[in-house]
Amino acid sequence: MNRQYQLTYQFKQLVDEKYKDLKSVQEYASLLGITAKHLTEVIKEEIGDTALHLIHERIILEAQYLLKHSGFSIKECAYELGYNDVSYFSRFFKTYVGVTPSQFKCKSI
Repeated sequence: MNRQYQLTYQFKQLVDEKYKDLKSVQEYASLLGITAKHLTEVIKEEIGDTALHLIHERIILEAQYLLKHSGFSIKECAYELGYNDVSYFSRFFKTYVGVTPSQFKCKSI
């Protein structure tokens, strides 16, 4: 197994474990003992996407699940995902999904 593949695998595992607490590429790179730039380059080469995009995808996946299945309010979902600012979470969600969390939640009912 080559080093780039191994780093990618470790990064994906970390994202799955820590997406609620860690939001930046720098934080993950630090845990892996490499620079954010190197992590971004490796992920881009291995997957064809950016490390930040993978982090955001994981957060959005969980946000969608929580909004559909948990019964949490949008505020509770935001807090559960590590966002103290609900309006920031809502803007972040809308950027990736195309609708606000409340619109998404209403569609899901």
